[in-house]
Amino acid sequence: MTETPTKTRKLIFHTNGPIDPRSWSVLGLSAKESKSPIGCFGSGMKAGISIINRLGGKITIRSEGEIYNFGMETSEFRGEEYQQLMCNGKELPYTTGYAKHWEPWMAFREIVANTMDEGGLQFFGEPMDDGTSVIVECDEIAECMDNFEDYFVGSREPIAETDGISYYEGRGTIFYRGVKVGVMKGAKYSYEIKRQLSLTEDRTILYDYMVAYHIGKDVCEKLKNEKLIRQVVTSSDLFFESKIDFDGPWSEQFSRIVRNIWENSPTTLNPIIAKLIRKKMPGVGWEKLEP
Repeated sequence: MTETPTKTRKLIFHTNGPIDPRSWSVLGLSAKESKSPIGCFGSGMKAGISIINRLGGKITIRSEGEIYNFGMETSEFRGEEYQQLMCNGKELPYTTGYAKHWEPWMAFREIVANTMDEGGLQFFGEPMDDGTSVIVECDEIAECMDNFEDYFVGSREPIAETDGISYYEGRGTIFYRGVKVGVMKGAKYSYEIKRQLSLTEDRTILYDYMVAYHIGKDVCEKLKNEKLIRQVVTSSDLFFESKIDFDGPWSEQFSRIVRNIWENSPTTLNPIIAKLIRKKMPGVGWEKLEP
């Protein structure tokens, strides 16, 4: 009995307005509708086209009655073959070597981020008649859609929230403007940074220390969730949170919680917090840990 091949699902990324072909044909060009776009380097659509073609998938764009079909042709340079990317039979200014070391989920992230920047949506199905639909037929990208919340905040609910950070159950995923931008190894929680965070061109964290800075500042100044504060300040050196610098202003609640732990079980405080006791709370008895 011959097996019927599984049909690749169509993944649609839809926005209401038209799309300018220069968004995939001019490198470094970026002009988003959103006042605070996720992307700003102009690389997202180009990377998506390159990666999807490299995976053997298909990407088509329908916009305002126009259809743009993307593919690749084998060419040669200095005796080596390469795959030249094409749009409607015309060469694009890049090959499948663009975003060469990126993984499939990064192509998914790029196109979703572009769609979010334009106020659009993504779904499995058929393209809409109006606006712009980016149609992707690629099993690896469809699998990313099935696991959407591995890469985006999505519908998850924070366990605590301030105007600077949203705190989530998890193990170190760092989100920025709703998108995964990195992982802090050994973290007790996942975090969405709402303050300005510098990213590299591939939308990953440029400076890891800035993530720790933002979390430390938020926890000791603004966080109200007592259980979460206790978990953070008693983190052992196995955890990312134990390496955060809390040498900013301490809120009344943060000071009260630290004082309570110091007076009842001082050895459970992480070393950075313990060293700050004398500076932040000079009236607290230091002799508890002294012979």
